[in-house]
Amino acid sequence: MCQIEEYYYYSNMNKIYKQNNLSLVYPYYFLKYDEAMIVETLKKLNWQKASITSNSYWRADCNMNAIKQFFYNRISGYNEMEAYYGKMMKDQLISKDYYDKNIQILDQKEDILKALKATGLSNETLIKYEKYLTNI
Repeated sequence: MCQIEEYYYYSNMNKIYKQNNLSLVYPYYFLKYDEAMIVETLKKLNWQKASITSNSYWRADCNMNAIKQFFYNRISGYNEMEAYYGKMMKDQLISKDYYDKNIQILDQKEDILKALKATGLSNETLIKYEKYLTNI
């Protein structure tokens, strides 16, 4: 099922960007991981949160993740994180409570614009994104 999801996403992702005259931001990679074990290990090592993240102990891409999740949902019609956390719950890597707490559509327009501005995109590109996000 994962291959079908990824095929659908990657075969259709350019359409939404091209139709709206937007730039596609790359790359995004996926690895299976045990988040609770990672957080516990990092805490034992006295690991500090990355300064660019506000909602994760160990992931530095969380602000960019809002962009990815928003467009994944717009392209595929569902939130990729919901499917991903569902697989983790099925593998008993996370609890149902953790799943419920952490899935969301990530329709965080202000966070998306903030993250895009931090990438150094041109003003022209940022204006296109702002128009797109305010018209949906």
